[in-house]
Amino acid sequence: MIRAVRNRLARASDADRDRAVAKLRDHAVAGRLTVEDLDERSGKAFSASTLDQLDAVLADLPRKRWQKRPPARALPLLVAQGVLLVLVGVILVTIALLWALAWAGARLAAAAAARSVDSRRPPALRGGA
Repeated sequence: MIRAVRNRLARASDADRDRAVAKLRDHAVAGRLTVEDLDERSGKAFSASTLDQLDAVLADLPRKRWQKRPPARALPLLVAQGVLLVLVGVILVTIALLWALAWAGARLAAAAAARSVDSRRPPALRGGA
């Protein structure tokens, strides 16, 4: 009990004051404090010299609640979703590569065919010569 009293009477640091004002801002954003109340409490927090005075500024506001953890079954679903997205990505990239190779092959085949047709013509009918 004496230890608890000593901690309450401990001097507040600048970091303690800044944390208290940040909590006040969070409560104002959540709609628990008006702008006037925020200004008044922030002034008290910045002028507080002990941790007890800082606690008094925050006393009537709810403490931060524990964040809800996702259900245990959510993790396997997230992993499955990630694997599915990677698989779809790999399939799409493979399709794009195969399409690009087929397109390039078709162009090369057309160019080769044009050269072979051009080589069978008599020299007088060949273009450019």
